[in-house]
Amino acid sequence: MSKEPKSVPSEQPTAGKNSPPTPKDLYSRRWYLGLDVGSTGLAASLLLPATQKVYPIYWVSEGEENRRFRLPGRVNWHPKGTDEAVVLDRFKPHLCRTIPHHFGASETPYPLLQIDPNHTLFLGEFRRALQLLISTLNPHVGAVELSPESGEKLSLPRPHTCGAIGLEPDAFKNALDRLAGVIVGGPANASHAYRFNVREAILETGLVDNPGQILTVEDAIATLLTPSDEPPPEGLTLMINSGAKTTELMLVDFAENIAIGESIAYGGDDLNWDIIYQLIPQDLLAGDNPNFQSPLFNLIENNKNILQQGKNLTLPLKGTEIKLTQADFNRRVLQPFIQTLNRELNQLMSRVGTSPVAVKRAICWGGNGSWPAFTQWLRQKLPSAAVMQTPNPGESVASGLARVKLYPQFFDFARQQYGDYFLLGELLKVFGDVPLSAKVVMNRLEERGVNTRACEAQILAILDGQLPAGFVPSESDWALFAPESRSHPDIEMISQGALFYKDVDGSYFINLERSERSRQYLHQLSQGHRQSLDEPLAIGEFDGGVGSRESGVGK
Repeated sequence: MSKEPKSVPSEQPTAGKNSPPTPKDLYSRRWYLGLDVGSTGLAASLLLPATQKVYPIYWVSEGEENRRFRLPGRVNWHPKGTDEAVVLDRFKPHLCRTIPHHFGASETPYPLLQIDPNHTLFLGEFRRALQLLISTLNPHVGAVELSPESGEKLSLPRPHTCGAIGLEPDAFKNALDRLAGVIVGGPANASHAYRFNVREAILETGLVDNPGQILTVEDAIATLLTPSDEPPPEGLTLMINSGAKTTELMLVDFAENIAIGESIAYGGDDLNWDIIYQLIPQDLLAGDNPNFQSPLFNLIENNKNILQQGKNLTLPLKGTEIKLTQADFNRRVLQPFIQTLNRELNQLMSRVGTSPVAVKRAICWGGNGSWPAFTQWLRQKLPSAAVMQTPNPGESVASGLARVKLYPQFFDFARQQYGDYFLLGELLKVFGDVPLSAKVVMNRLEERGVNTRACEAQILAILDGQLPAGFVPSESDWALFAPESRSHPDIEMISQGALFYKDVDGSYFINLERSERSRQYLHQLSQGHRQSLDEPLAIGEFDGGVGSRESGVGK
């Protein structure tokens, strides 16, 4: 196994951030791409470190003149042997479930997801759908569709061209040809499976060649860096980033290297469903399933801004009119959400060791953060804080992601270099039939080149029974799998009991049968990918080093 890679020295700016780039800057420097992968769309920005200037990327659809700074995350799937076009959207959460793979002599794809009552789809196709969206950025690909050997096809609703504000077409193409790295946004608790899947999709587009050129950063940190002409704010800041599927809370202090956050599995989509199930009579809901496309869901999505304005909402539904009152909405939908946020924020402050009065500002991004009751709660909770809201962030988060390159202390290098699947594989290699103390385990991992000081918490979590997210599907994942994917010989064996056991003297021992099966399963997960689960991620194009951030997310 290779030793821990060294980090690359910082690229120092040759001009102030307000200075225009010279031709030499544009055509000879290394560029970085900030990529905001949202549940409903994609946004991107380029950073030229030489000038610290950010260039937002836009798309233009065929037959249209208007520029859009967020590419809708909609891809058409064409089942084999049919003329159907099934729309895939809001599929980002699927990328967190596991690493798609094939198993057995027949190379059975796993897992298959039940995307509607009539169709199942291999999880790998969702990753390819993301690949297709990102491919629109590669000037040498011009992707409109992907046609695998299986005969099924993925296509975009229409072709797109793209450019960047402030760059001529040739300079824009040159920048994408000279990408040194890609910085992708993600939730505060992004799993190794999510990072692996997103990284694989980017690698398949050809924008960069090596996995170590792609790092993920919490969306909340990127949000704080979105004003590209201003330095990061001083003092403790609460970031609340509310997307379609998750709400991110993070306390950040750049001067103190503090960045501690939490991800809540509740976003704008969940609020829509709560409106439906809490405020609409049940006898009018026949046929609406939260796992599938729903006309009623879209009706709520398109009209909830009326509730946001403090007004009552009247909806036509099945030949009648349903009145949703502001009072009922606040009491039965919004207040329970705010109470959840309040509990999570209290826990977050306890972990940081601070109090509400110490927070100097609260910055809210996304539609859920712009409700009047939400603002009122923040002003009462944080009496010293200025509250700022941006309900429609557009390309701003992508610009903040690109700027993270200038603040390497906020890359969680250790967690990305030493992914949970890799560490599990290393633990399987150092154990035999003799119990080992935690100290001996760490020593043996150090002998294999693992910097255990940077990932000790991850190692101990695995030893204490916390297998990597997605390694064994959760109950909520099983519910989404097609019937034929609810059995897997390796997973069934691994799930029969604990992999590691802790003895009364504090030492650890391993179940040898499940250990061998886990090795085989990890090998299956690695097959057919451009990344390896057998080696740490060789981070080569970003500043900093392993463990450079003092307070990691979830620590």
